[in-house]
Amino acid sequence: MKIFKLLERLDKLLKLINNSNTGTPKELARRLGICKSTLATYIEYFRLMGAKILYNHKFKTYQFNPGSELKLAFGLFIIENGKVKKIFGNINHPCDC
Repeated sequence: MKIFKLLERLDKLLKLINNSNTGTPKELARRLGICKSTLATYIEYFRLMGAKILYNHKFKTYQFNPGSELKLAFGLFIIENGKVKKIFGNINHPCDC
């Protein structure tokens, strides 16, 4: 499904920005499997939500203002008789958020 692919892509983007390890916009778009204009849309969307994302030309990476980060938490689980089975996501249990 497209929504799962989008969530995985956004999660990877945020992890790379949090680690200041994105590379240039062209390199980052290629790593995420998207075009540069889509990448720019994602970055702008995060900025509109209040994230302070900068591009460091010296180190060729996107990064958040020092001391800040943005995280995405999502998961899909089946819970039967008190047992939790993870289906998809970047958290291991529904209570990890």
